[in-house]
Amino acid sequence: MATVLHDTAIAASNNGSNINVYAQQRDGSVVEYTYRPDWSPDWEKSDFLPVAAGEAKLFTPLAANVERKATGPERHVYFLDKENRVRDKVLKDNGWVQGGLYSLTVDAAPFSRLNMYYPKLYYQTAEEYDIKCVEKDTNGWTTSSFAVAQWDEVLLGTGIAALADSVFHQNDTLAIEQKGGVTGQSFSLTASPHTSLSVLGDDTYLSILYTTSQSWLQELRITDSGSTTTKITTVAPRSDIAAVRIKSPDDDPDVIQVFCQDGRGDGISAYRYIAASGWKLKTQNLCA
Repeated sequence: MATVLHDTAIAASNNGSNINVYAQQRDGSVVEYTYRPDWSPDWEKSDFLPVAAGEAKLFTPLAANVERKATGPERHVYFLDKENRVRDKVLKDNGWVQGGLYSLTVDAAPFSRLNMYYPKLYYQTAEEYDIKCVEKDTNGWTTSSFAVAQWDEVLLGTGIAALADSVFHQNDTLAIEQKGGVTGQSFSLTASPHTSLSVLGDDTYLSILYTTSQSWLQELRITDSGSTTTKITTVAPRSDIAAVRIKSPDDDPDVIQVFCQDGRGDGISAYRYIAASGWKLKTQNLCA
C-alpha cells in the first residue's frame, strides 16, 4: 500500500464547507482526501487516484481548485510530468481524465512551484525563470507572454501564492514580494529560503502563511488595526503548506485551515484558525 511521500507537495481546495486535500505518495501517484462536515467528522480517502503512478514526476508541485459549472462543481488537480510540463487532471463521471493543458505544451522550470487562483495558474518558466501564468476561459486554456514577476526579481524555486489581483513570491533577499493590486509591496518576514507560501484574505485582512529557518509555520496577519505574527506549529524542515479559506454564511470571521507535514510521521496535519480561539491542531496524520 502506497504511503505519503516525505516532503510531498500539498494542495487544497474547497467547495463550500467541503475541503479536498492532495498529496503525492511514494509510488508517484497523487491521492485525494475529502472532508464533508455535513456528512461525517472524518476525512474520506477517494478510491480513485487523481494522478496515477508514472504520470507525475516524483516531488512534483501540486495545485488544485474547484471550478463552478452549470452541471455542478468540477475538481481539478495540476502537476508537472517527468518532462516538467504543466499538466492537469479533471474529475468527470468516469473518473479523473486529462485536462486541456496536456496539448498546450507549457514548460516549467524543474524547481517550479504551482499556484492556482482561478482562472489563472502560475508557474516559474524553464527559460527565463520568470513567473508566468496560463489562463482558463470558456474556450479552454491560453498562454501569456507577460511575466508577472521577472527573473531578476524572483528567487529560483520560489514559493508562489496569489489572490484575485496580485501574486506573491520570494526574492533573493528572502523577503516576500507582492506584485499587482493597487501597489506592489515587500514583506520583511523571517522566512526560510524557498519557503512554501499560502496567502488568503479579503478587504478586511491579509493572511500570509510561510515557514522559517527554525522550522516554524507562521502567519503574518494584516488588518486595518495593524499586523501580528503568530507561530502555529513546528514543521518538517522542508514541509510544503496549503491553506483554504472557509467563508462564513453570516458575518462571522473567516475560518482558515492550513495543511502541512509537522514531523509527526509523514502524514499531513491540519491546523485551523477561528477568530475566537486562534490556531489549533484540527487533524493529525491525514494522508498517512
